[in-house]
Amino acid sequence: MVAAVGGVMKRMTKKIFGVLFLAVGLFSSCGSSKTGSQVTDLGGLTVDGSPFKPSPKPAEQVLALVNQYRADNGLAPLTLNAKLSASAQDYAQVLSDWGTLSHTGPDGSTPGDRIAATGYSAMTWGENIADGYSSPDAVMTGWMNSSGHRANILGASYKEIGIGVAGTEPLYWVQDFGAQ
Repeated sequence: MVAAVGGVMKRMTKKIFGVLFLAVGLFSSCGSSKTGSQVTDLGGLTVDGSPFKPSPKPAEQVLALVNQYRADNGLAPLTLNAKLSASAQDYAQVLSDWGTLSHTGPDGSTPGDRIAATGYSAMTWGENIADGYSSPDAVMTGWMNSSGHRANILGASYKEIGIGVAGTEPLYWVQDFGAQ
């Protein structure tokens, strides 16, 4: 009985090591890909030999759309500001956690309070919020079809923007605008 178990153990050990060597071989070959004479590190993935570029994050897409609308209306582009982005992202998460849509936070804070709390010294500020839109294109269409939101997006006094997105379904979107 011991011999039989020992034989089974040896066969199982060989199979396990064989699988491990196969897995190690597969993973080590994933480090790079050779196409002709070109070697490409898969950290920068390639598709058909061309660099793979994932689609931008939703906030980056919203920024691009905002600036396209502004350019179409003869306005300077807004720059992404880290403090405004922190304010917008934090509040998008609050809205998602809270499950409601309001410019007044559950703690009574206003957009100006939240923006100031990040250390941003705003001479002027504005905020757009939305929920239920599944993509940057959809939320931007919604905002541009609303006169108040459109006025913020096309506000000539604004120089910077922060953008936040949180939740799963629905998504909560926040844009904080400002000028220092």
